[in-house]
Amino acid sequence: MEKFAVNALLSILVGTAASFSVGVIAQRALNVQQTAECRKQPDTHRLVTLSGPLGDAKHCIPASYLNQ
Repeated sequence: MEKFAVNALLSILVGTAASFSVGVIAQRALNVQQTAECRKQPDTHRLVTLSGPLGDAKHCIPASYLNQ
């Protein structure tokens, strides 16, 4: 019975760490994509950085929304 509890806890910890790692990698890839999109449209869009649980998140937002 004790071995089952240890294996279950270990499985949960490994799964959590793996999903967190995948999330961080995906967030970095999205940051690169958003940065590239904003560089294509410097006159109409602005790059906004937000803090989140997986690190900073960058979003390309039309400047007209930011001026309101």
